[in-house]
Amino acid sequence: MAEIEPFLETFSLIALVAVIPVAFVSFFFIVFARTRRTYWISIGLFVVPILLVLWLAELSGLSVFPSVSTPRDPSLVDNSIPDMLGMLPGSQLLLIALAALIWVGGGYVLFWKHCRRVGKSWWTALNPLDPPMKDFNAKEWSAAGLLLVLSMFFGWLALAMGNP
Repeated sequence: MAEIEPFLETFSLIALVAVIPVAFVSFFFIVFARTRRTYWISIGLFVVPILLVLWLAELSGLSVFPSVSTPRDPSLVDNSIPDMLGMLPGSQLLLIALAALIWVGGGYVLFWKHCRRVGKSWWTALNPLDPPMKDFNAKEWSAAGLLLVLSMFFGWLALAMGNP
């Protein structure tokens, strides 16, 4: 592990504390952006400070990212995703699948209905250059909130079951 630089450690911790509210606020500006300019500025204010904190942590020696140059310990076993999912009990897999189905499937239906309501073709919701939620009405925001709460609830239930 690299030697921790005290000045950079302090500076990166101060940057982390400053970035948390900036990222939180800029995320909401991303969601509620009405113009492309506001949308892209908000994305920049979300991504750049987070990358700056990660870079400062790497410089100061606080980072725990594995080094590619160091040899790996052969006694550590890397499981693939199918292996890890195979170890889970069926009820936990069902809850994870339900959470994913609610979030992805419900989000698809929500954006499809939104595009139909505003008279756009369905694929315009997939355009990353255009703020996707700028024309949401209160009903659509409520549906998005309900999808979030339900998918997080079922994901939490799956996690609450613990490791097998």
